[in-house]
Amino acid sequence: AATVKAAIDELNTNNTDDQTALEVTYDNTTSGLTAATVKAAIDELNTNNTDDQTALEVTYDNTTSGLTAATVKAAIDELNTNNTDDQTALEVTYDNTTSGLTAATVKAAIDELNTNSTDDQTALEVTYDNTTSGLTAATVKAAIDELNTNSTDDQTALEVTYDNTTSGLTAATVKAAIDELVSEANTKPITSINSNTTLNGSNYTVVTIGSITVTLPTASAANTGRIYVIVNTDGSNAVIINGGGPGGVTGVAANAKAWVQSDGAKWIQIN
Repeated sequence: AATVKAAIDELNTNNTDDQTALEVTYDNTTSGLTAATVKAAIDELNTNNTDDQTALEVTYDNTTSGLTAATVKAAIDELNTNNTDDQTALEVTYDNTTSGLTAATVKAAIDELNTNSTDDQTALEVTYDNTTSGLTAATVKAAIDELNTNSTDDQTALEVTYDNTTSGLTAATVKAAIDELVSEANTKPITSINSNTTLNGSNYTVVTIGSITVTLPTASAANTGRIYVIVNTDGSNAVIINGGGPGGVTGVAANAKAWVQSDGAKWIQIN
């Protein structure tokens, strides 16, 4: 065109606004299509489109999956065949590398565990590690029997040992310790004196000779209930008793005796 009007007319004639897809050219350089127009490209894409293809028609790349299928349908079938969803325990393989079992299938592993399981074993069948217990038993039953034999539940006092380290007793069994304590409880010391004497916790029966003074320890909570037996064998002289406390015993007449007991505040004659 040599004029503006002619140029506008020429552009309007070539304008694609009223062109059909068949009239618009298509560059197939990079797409891989063979079409040269937009319509042909659309038709080619529609022909190859997977939207209406079946799984059998769609190819499958099995490079990394480990499957052998070359189509989607074949891959689905192959997965379904190998799928464990409908497999029995006998069909599922088992890796026994770390378990110590010999089974190669899940069923065999379950059977092996069941055979070795302790659920139905008796105490005689279950082994026992006696490394730290000091027992000699090698099974649970033997351990129970050994403990029962050594148990103190049915032992007599003579069979149970006694540690006399801190008690001051000489007994080595519970029975001997009881006997020793009973003997001490039933055996009271007796002492003869012929001079002024202050009594203490080791005295019980005190036989006096001559005109002397016996001093009692101060009555207190610590000696509440303690008893002294004072026997005066002198036929002429009374024994003077000091420390009897207010209203307490003060002496023992000639050829007489007095049993005195502490109430925690004074010594009272109880005979």
